[in-house]
Amino acid sequence: MSFIHTARPVSMNSCFNFVLFIALISGCTERIDSNVVIARTFVGNTDGKVSVIEHRDAGNTLSEPIDIRSSAGEMVSSGDHIFVSIEAANRVAVLDPAGEFVVFKKYLPVGQRPVHISHEPESTRVWVLNDAELSTGIDTVTSVCNASSSGSVSVIEDRDENAGAILGTICVGKGHHEAAFSYPTSTASSIPRRAFISNMNDGTISVINNDPPSDDYLKVIGTLDLCDMSREPGGVCDADVATSNAAAPHEVYFSQATGKIYNYNGAYGTITIIDATTLAVESTVSIQSNGFPDFTPDGRFVFFERRIPKPIRPTSPGSSGLSTSSTTASQRLIFRIFIQAPFNSPPMGPNYTSLLLLSEMRIRGQIRRAMS
Repeated sequence: MSFIHTARPVSMNSCFNFVLFIALISGCTERIDSNVVIARTFVGNTDGKVSVIEHRDAGNTLSEPIDIRSSAGEMVSSGDHIFVSIEAANRVAVLDPAGEFVVFKKYLPVGQRPVHISHEPESTRVWVLNDAELSTGIDTVTSVCNASSSGSVSVIEDRDENAGAILGTICVGKGHHEAAFSYPTSTASSIPRRAFISNMNDGTISVINNDPPSDDYLKVIGTLDLCDMSREPGGVCDADVATSNAAAPHEVYFSQATGKIYNYNGAYGTITIIDATTLAVESTVSIQSNGFPDFTPDGRFVFFERRIPKPIRPTSPGSSGLSTSSTTASQRLIFRIFIQAPFNSPPMGPNYTSLLLLSEMRIRGQIRRAMS
């Protein structure tokens, strides 16, 4: 499943939280009835409802909103269902999007303050990233994580028509989290299946075994310390991974083009390149940007939407390095418009704080193109 997302608010005011687009019929399918629903857009609102826009050849209409009883956060789909994070309630709402009507299925309890939610590529698993207690980053809801003064992530398996089950909540580092998932590629079949969870407060990345047959499946197998004494206030790093630093990792990606992990350190203004197999830090590239990066779905380019109008790309499929090439302001603007333009749907109210466009979605086990 490939996707493009903006990591920052799109200008409007305060009513929307999130947007998700799902195609129900392939674009090449011959349609006779212009009133058949061919796609749906789901809009998470701060009033506790998920609005549903139904797209037909005859036009777009609003259907009955789904009441999830608390402000809707991020949304992803894996297989048959949509998963909506509900930060204030420490749970995830599950919706069935593909029938004649959208149906609320159930709630799944997760860790404290779920903010981001990620679909693991090539699987039916969804990872819920729990930011936990705001000031400390400690998940006080999950007893084992509270006892170890840790943050957490929760893993959901979308197994069947029962709308998924919690596989477990895993204790990781503290602070706001992002996730990336390594897996074997066509050019590097030995890359292990792992989850890389960034921990903003600690300045670390928690590495989790993500290979179901393994004995240590869904267990933390390592913690990467991102401390850089050349950029650390005071210029000091120690050997204790438990000592927090100022790196503030905020975005982490796996590139299938190189088989490497690319982690953006927001406070340092750097990208750390990590070998997904050995977990060694291969190099660090200075970006000097206060913006947030986005990789293209093929893993070849990363764009910084703010401050620096330069696309940056891995030098070659066999190399983990990054090369820069300049671009014009108009090219950069085209990229930003491309992200935002597809949502020419009926107005739902003023404003959303984040947006996700899925260009391909798996519906009922099949890949269907949602948007060309």
